[in-house]
Amino acid sequence: RTQGLGSQRSVIAAVGITESSWFVDGVEPEAQEAAKLSARKAGVPLGLWLSQTILSAAANELKRNNQVPAQRSDPLPPALTSEVLLESIQRLANRIESAEERTAESIRPLADKVQQLTQRVEEVSSRANVSTAPMERALSRMSERLEKLEAERAGSNGGRRGLFSR
Repeated sequence: RTQGLGSQRSVIAAVGITESSWFVDGVEPEAQEAAKLSARKAGVPLGLWLSQTILSAAANELKRNNQVPAQRSDPLPPALTSEVLLESIQRLANRIESAEERTAESIRPLADKVQQLTQRVEEVSSRANVSTAPMERALSRMSERLEKLEAERAGSNGGRRGLFSR
């Protein structure tokens, strides 16, 4: 572990914080979860929240004991103002909009091809839905005529059956 608390990074290293987990000897898991929850509610990273909380608690303790806390080599970052937050949100919104435009531009050829394929499938489907009933009726009439002709021919040919009979 890194010695000293000269920067936020050294505080984070001193307590063994990683992005997904952290440890301090003797700190109960419930206290760790409470710290994570409080940092989330404050909207700051866990390391920054711990640094601020530890420094605040130490300053309060030293004030009670009439001692002056040692000066930090690097000051705490200024508190986030609503103006700074709004600017950050606007920058993020601009980045998101730009990314959406690039994404739409890159998938446009694919979307056009899908649209063309959809139209072709609809055309084929509409052709398949054409009713075969008129063809079936015509075939039925031709079959009836053929049977009638065969019956007439059989009667005139002395009992031979079939149109193509010899």
